[in-house]
Amino acid sequence: MRGFRWLSARALPWERDLRRCAWRLRTGARIAADDAVLLAVETPLARFDPAWLTVSERRRLMVVGADDPARLADLFAWGCGDALASDVDIGELAVRAHQVYRLAQYLPRLLAYGRLTLDLMLRDAKAGGSRLGLHPREFALLWRLIEAEGSPLSAAELIAHVWQLTFRPETNSLAVHISRLRRKLAQAGLGAALETVPGGSYRLRPAPAFDWGKNALDADSGLREDAYLMTEANP
Repeated sequence: MRGFRWLSARALPWERDLRRCAWRLRTGARIAADDAVLLAVETPLARFDPAWLTVSERRRLMVVGADDPARLADLFAWGCGDALASDVDIGELAVRAHQVYRLAQYLPRLLAYGRLTLDLMLRDAKAGGSRLGLHPREFALLWRLIEAEGSPLSAAELIAHVWQLTFRPETNSLAVHISRLRRKLAQAGLGAALETVPGGSYRLRPAPAFDWGKNALDADSGLREDAYLMTEANP
C-alpha cells in the first residue's frame, strides 16, 4: 500500500487525510526510502525550509498551502514534487499524490553539483562544456556521494553500492578509484570537494551557493534533477 507522511506541527486534518483514499499513514522519526509521499506543512510556510530534505526526498514532497506565487516558485526550484494551494480538495490531492509517487519511481537523468553536471545516460560528468572522462565506477561513486548531500558514506556503503559486494575486498580498489576521482574533480576546479572523514568515510563538501533566480535554467549549476530516464527504478 502506498504510504505518506504528514510533516506539520499540527495534527493531520480530515481534509488532508489520504487514508480516505486508500493510502497508509507512515509514522516514526526516520524517513524510509519507500515512503511514497511526504505531505508537508500547511501554515506558516515561512517556517518551512525543504533544504533539510535530501534531493530524493524533495522529489516525493508535496507542500499544501502554497498560496504565494513567489513561495511556490521557490519550492519548485528546490525540487519539490508538487505544491498546492490551501483550498485543494481531497480528490485532487489524491490524484496529484499518485502522480508524485509515480514520478518518484523514475531515475533522474541529470544530477548536478556546483558547476558539475552528471548525465546518467552518458555515464559521465561535464563542467563548462568539457567532459571529465569518468570510469563507470568513478561515475557511480560520484553519483552516490552527490545523492548523500554532504553526509559521510563509509567504505562498506560505497563498496556495496558501486561494487555490489557485501564484504570489503582485500584490494585497495576503492582508494584507487577515490584518488582518480579526486584528480578529475580537480580538473573541474573542485579539487577540495571530496574529503576523507576520520574513520575512513568519504563525503562531498556542500556545493557552492546557487542563485536560482539568476540561473534557474543553467544545468551546470546548483543541485537539481531536471530530466528522467523513463525506466522505473522499482517496478
